[in-house]
Amino acid sequence: MERGNSFLKQNQFAEAGKLFRQLWEEGHNAYAASRYLYCLRKAGYPDAALIQGNKAHSEFTDNIYIQRELVWIHYEIVKRSAEQENLRQVIESASKLLDLQPESLPLELTILTVIKLAKQKHQWQTVSDWCNKIQPSQLNDDTPLINGRKVKSKREQWYFAYIKSLIELNSWSKVHGLALEAINAYPREINFKRWYALALAYQGDVEKAIAKLEDIILKERQEWYLFQDLSDLFFKTNQTESGFRYGCKAALASGEDKAKVTLYQRLAEIALSLKKWEIAARHIQLSKLIRQQEGWGIKANFEELESNIRQKCQDNNIGWVDYSFDELKKICRQDWRKESYGGLPRQQGVIESLPEQKSFGWIRLENGEKIFFMQKELPKFLRKENIPVNFVLEKNWNHKKAEFSTKAVDIQAE
Repeated sequence: MERGNSFLKQNQFAEAGKLFRQLWEEGHNAYAASRYLYCLRKAGYPDAALIQGNKAHSEFTDNIYIQRELVWIHYEIVKRSAEQENLRQVIESASKLLDLQPESLPLELTILTVIKLAKQKHQWQTVSDWCNKIQPSQLNDDTPLINGRKVKSKREQWYFAYIKSLIELNSWSKVHGLALEAINAYPREINFKRWYALALAYQGDVEKAIAKLEDIILKERQEWYLFQDLSDLFFKTNQTESGFRYGCKAALASGEDKAKVTLYQRLAEIALSLKKWEIAARHIQLSKLIRQQEGWGIKANFEELESNIRQKCQDNNIGWVDYSFDELKKICRQDWRKESYGGLPRQQGVIESLPEQKSFGWIRLENGEKIFFMQKELPKFLRKENIPVNFVLEKNWNHKKAEFSTKAVDIQAE
């Protein structure tokens, strides 16, 4: 035993394993059996370790050390199968591991490994089923540093995976409850708030969902996908012009074109319903070019939409222009800027002040009222005081005072 442990300290697993196996077989020693299994596992022989582990487990049924080793042997096979992207084998080995009633660490690692691979393969029912095999309180909530940056804890990752799977499975009542639970645990994570809002919408409370999404945009971050969510909700509730405006705001916000490919398709669909034939034509082309660049297929509903747009252009004597990607993006960006505030009432005023070293300024109305604006909203040629302008008023959140106000946007020369 002493010689075996001495070899272990030097990571000489083969030498240690021979001694521990001899002690197990000749002395019916359970501890030696567990050490032998450990040596096989550490030496990189999980399959042999599993055969010997099952044998030792049947011989020493209630021995905790052998049971622990068998758990870690199964986990090694789970890891190997996950690297090979063999989801069936991962699930099979993980299920056997769970039958051994593992302690918290191997339980956590195993379940998260299954969930991660199932997510990669878009096996959402599997993700949901395996999320259900552990409670969030059983998962580590520490936020480790990786390359100097904090990453999500295991518990927060579990919430992300479980809610995402429920969304893909259209289990919106479950999303509602779980997202609310996640918001209470992680109040600064906007995705949980977003999913809670969408759950409200899919359960029929669209107005409250719209208000929740607007709150996130005003008070926290203006992500393109939040604007897209609002666009979809307005469009589905026959508020088509609002849907188009928010869709254009989504297109203007930061984000990769390939991530926005369905947004551009939706803008083509909304533009078609608004009889904006040329805009519809440009956006269906933009979406198609991105799909072709990425090597993605064109689905039947896309081809049908494109055919309808081509027909409307032909019926209205509008020529179909095949633009390059760069040309198309430039023209579409002009569309987005124009349509983001299209149809909204405009007001007139004069640039009153542009404080140096400040990010904001003020417009004075005829009645003397002052309207706040961000200097980045002001075109360079208008960055002078006493210039007449017109603008749209938009809701704003004053972080300093923690209250709603208004600001001027889409500022143009009068």
